[in-house]
Amino acid sequence: VAAGALLVAALAPQGATAQEAMRTAGIVSGTQKVLSSIELPDGRTIRRIMLSVGVTADDHSSPWHLGNQDCLATYMFAADGSLIGGRGVCDFVSLDGDIWWLTFEASGTDPIRWKGLGGTGKFAAVEHSGTTVVNAEWGDGKMIGRWEGTMTMR
Repeated sequence: VAAGALLVAALAPQGATAQEAMRTAGIVSGTQKVLSSIELPDGRTIRRIMLSVGVTADDHSSPWHLGNQDCLATYMFAADGSLIGGRGVCDFVSLDGDIWWLTFEASGTDPIRWKGLGGTGKFAAVEHSGTTVVNAEWGDGKMIGRWEGTMTMR
């Protein structure tokens, strides 16, 4: 399954003021499943992947602590199986039902880069971007990673 297919977005501690940048970080873990695979004539492979993860924030008072996130991604792999790159979109749902959307991009062995697209409720004024590093992946699709970001309130 796609190395680095998981990305994530648990967000910020409560109490951020307008335009105040805050560092955020935490853990993401869950599963990834290949929905389809297309072999290209030159040996490359395209894989469409579904990700379902739980998000924890280092700051347990964060309104995004213990949220869930689902993503759809398309990744391209070289003939040797190494990740060339890919992109995807996700939705993050908090325990109380607010939603936040994000996009992400993976490139080779670099950390996954992600950026928020907006949200509802407490996430409506959040701007958040960062990176995720996948720490471990297993053959059955399970994975765990570490995310870090910077958040501001508009």
